[in-house]
Order: sequence, then structure tokens, then C-alpha cells
Amino acid sequence: MTISVGLYAQDEEQSIEVVRHFVQDFYNWYAPLVLKTDTDIAWERLLKEKPLVLDSNLIHLIGNDYREQAKAKGVIVGIDFDPFLNSQDPSATYVAGKVSGNENVFRVEVRERRSDGGADNAELVAEVSRINGKWRFTNFYYGKNRDLVSILKAQKY
Repeated sequence: MTISVGLYAQDEEQSIEVVRHFVQDFYNWYAPLVLKTDTDIAWERLLKEKPLVLDSNLIHLIGNDYREQAKAKGVIVGIDFDPFLNSQDPSATYVAGKVSGNENVFRVEVRERRSDGGADNAELVAEVSRINGKWRFTNFYYGKNRDLVSILKAQKY
């Protein structure tokens, strides 16, 4: 019994590092992309180039928002911020921080690294789940009462 608990703790510790690395790799790719292009182009590239980092439900909801926004030329009908950065004015660097959770679902604090040397701001918490043996983003939380899935489901296009 003690051995299995120890192995579980080691596996969970390894999972925490794998999840942190997964989240950091995503932000290392995505944040510079957003700085070079606008959010709509970044979302489109994400959905085309790296859809496997997102859960299928999240892909569906984001895809709906993207398509509805594309139809409404010049008017914002969907979300008006980058959901992966929780920002309209992103920084160049985001850092995966504290990880909490269990063996299949983790939440990772994502902090904006400020170029002016100021304190890193906690921008959001990324939820990552193991689905069919692969890590996927399943939701993003902004503060205590807001999350991406709820926001997208509540949209009235």
C-alpha cells in the first residue's frame, strides 16, 4: 500500500511537470503569434495548426464564435478579448505557474511577464485534462466567476 501511494505521488508529480510544460509550450507559441497578428488570425491559425491542444467542445464553441464574428463585419458579436490571454493588449511572454489538480484534470495559473519589470499579473487559469491519453485545454478561468466555456455558451449571436 505504501509503495503504490509513493508511486502515485511520483506519477502525479511527473504529471504536474508534463502539464506545466504543455501549457508553457502553448504560450511560447501563441503569445508571439498574437503580437504579430490580430486575435482573429491567431485563433484561425490555432484551429488550423494546433487543434489537438484543445478539447473538441472548446474547438466547437470557439469555432462558432469565430464564424459568427466573421459574418458580422465591423461589429463585435462574440467575445471581445483573447480568451487564451485574457487580454486585448497582450504581452510577449506568459509563464505557466502553480499547478493544482489530480491525475486527469489540472489547473495551471498563467501569468503575464511584464517587460517593464513590474510584478507578473495572474491573468488566468488554464484547465488541462487528459483525454484519450493526451493533454487538452478544456477551459480557461478569469477571476472567480468567469470562464470561457460559460461565456461562449451564453453568447446570443
